[in-house]
Amino acid sequence: MKNWKNILPQIKRFLRYLAPADKERLKIMIMCFVTATIFWFFNALNKDYRTDITYPISFEYENPEEYTVVEPLPENMTVQIKGRGWRLLSLVFDYDPEPFPIILTAPDEIKTQNTAPLMQSIKNFFKERHDIFVDNIMPTAFQIDIETRVERKLPAYVDPSTLKLGKNIRLKGVPTVTPKLVSVTGPDKYVNSLPDSIAISLSDQTIEENFDENVPIEIPNSDWIETYPSKVKVRIEVYTVASLQHRAVVVPVNFPYGYKLATDITWLSYTIPKDHPDRLSDQDFIVEADFRKMLPDSTIRPELVQFPSGVESVKLDTMRLKVIHLR
Repeated sequence: MKNWKNILPQIKRFLRYLAPADKERLKIMIMCFVTATIFWFFNALNKDYRTDITYPISFEYENPEEYTVVEPLPENMTVQIKGRGWRLLSLVFDYDPEPFPIILTAPDEIKTQNTAPLMQSIKNFFKERHDIFVDNIMPTAFQIDIETRVERKLPAYVDPSTLKLGKNIRLKGVPTVTPKLVSVTGPDKYVNSLPDSIAISLSDQTIEENFDENVPIEIPNSDWIETYPSKVKVRIEVYTVASLQHRAVVVPVNFPYGYKLATDITWLSYTIPKDHPDRLSDQDFIVEADFRKMLPDSTIRPELVQFPSGVESVKLDTMRLKVIHLR
């Protein structure tokens, strides 16, 4: 604290000495300071410096429409440069510099582009355009993923495993897709890895009535693959069925004398289109019980051998019929 008490008066005297007595002296001092700063700045820019900068690059190759860039190409490289200060300053503040071009003769075959073979070209590029020397560049290699662009025409179909039908709804024929062929374009390795047909999924739909809508095409690696069209029209015709039950008379087959069924009546359930024109009777269904197929417990499994056309999902309610021996 004692030292500070001795120093503070000296600082105050020094500041009073520097303080101008009037405004004119203040202006002169400011002008001298600014002029000295400008001279110092320009003198500093005439010296050589070394620094690292980030510089844009571009990859160029013939017929770019015949290729697809799978992974984004590098956009910059780090360059260690040396040159006069004002040259470096103009390059640093150039907001739209001309990118250094990297020429690819076979872009689909090159996966790694080493920078060592490019060194001389980069040095010439900076010397001619910026009068700057290049000492080093990073990275030592650029990773490239460019594929030949190919096209395939694949048939489209509705994936039956994705169809969800409402209660008592049945398909009338096979769903149709328009157009039948879809053009698929993209990188060779992705397009040629696709199956030979395109499955259209309807997993987010429950079909309750006739369906006629445009459905988007979904395929793997869709970020790189284009389809034309992007949607297909799917048409599905359906009909409604009714669930009914009917009585049927069981016909005994190959029964020897003295044996009979405990009952010759069974019931069956089935579905039939609601607009079915015919009225069904007991005689339309024929159920048989074959004595030769009798099981050890003296029962026979009845078999449905005939039912009317248009009837679906027929099931016998009686699984076994008892055989009795008459004495």
